[in-house]
Amino acid sequence: VPAGATELPTEAEYKYGDTVTAADKAEAPGYTFVGWKVQSGYTLGEGEEIVTTFPMPANDVALEGTFVANEDVKYTARYFFQDIDDEESYVEDEDLIEPRDDGKTDTELTADQLSSLVKSVPGFEYITTGNRYFSSEGELTAPTVQGDGSLEVHIYYNRKSYKVTYSYTNDPVPAGATELPAEAEYKYGQTVTLAADAEAPGYDFSGWKGNYEIDENGNLIEKILELITGEQKFIMPAADVNITGTFTAREDVKYTVQYFFQPLDGGEYVIDDNLTETKDNGVADQDLSETTLKSFEKEIEGFTYVEGGNKYYAATGQIQTPTVQGDGSLIVRLFYSRNSYKVT
Repeated sequence: VPAGATELPTEAEYKYGDTVTAADKAEAPGYTFVGWKVQSGYTLGEGEEIVTTFPMPANDVALEGTFVANEDVKYTARYFFQDIDDEESYVEDEDLIEPRDDGKTDTELTADQLSSLVKSVPGFEYITTGNRYFSSEGELTAPTVQGDGSLEVHIYYNRKSYKVTYSYTNDPVPAGATELPAEAEYKYGQTVTLAADAEAPGYDFSGWKGNYEIDENGNLIEKILELITGEQKFIMPAADVNITGTFTAREDVKYTVQYFFQPLDGGEYVIDDNLTETKDNGVADQDLSETTLKSFEKEIEGFTYVEGGNKYYAATGQIQTPTVQGDGSLIVRLFYSRNSYKVT
């Protein structure tokens, strides 16, 4: 008998020939009462099934009522999402509460009905074995539709994790550049702190900028990462994030010009420290121009500049071309041979 059904009428006696009126329709939450049928002791007319009144025969009569489960019973789906600060806790989004009215009383929801309750929520993943079921009496072991419409299906979601990767736009990357941060994963909605600005000798750094692609109405849309106002932090979106930085060569990089002169004995050339100059107009990783190199040549009494004799050095040793080093270690060496003159 359905829960909450109307209490059965008490047994009663009638005299033979009395007109008997069947009891009022019974009620039960989530059910429709078909009516009272004769179980035994009385024969209805042809085509009759439900009895409302009848003359009392010369024997006992038993009536039987029948309920039919309604198929438009209400139930409710509620949605719970993993908390960003406590992964063991789940917080309900009341804006997503969804009432349904296709339940059949005292029957479990079908797999299709349960599947239709699952929503696609950006940044979250449905826990396939996480559903819980409740009625007005407490938690249930199965999604059995309650005649009073009190069934609640609680659906749970975990936060998805997405990747954050760093890269430089420069190719090649300047020598001595800060090592890129390792790829890392963060949960949707998590606060992520950007890496400290990178450095490379002889270069200015643009700062980190991020972008990601997110699905909007079936289309991947590229979006620029927005930082929290006043902070080098952002809230992790529901997508992988690519963070890039760019180095720009500075145009005030230092380098040194040295002058070497042939000694009287014809041995190794000797530097004149008094002529050494420090320049600060170099562009990192670019060769000094021919015009710039020409400007270093000096008229020195008794000596002649050795054309094509320049040598170039960096912190790592001799190099083939006058490439400005970001760390300021480029040295340009000019050589002068000693002139000879006649005595007559």
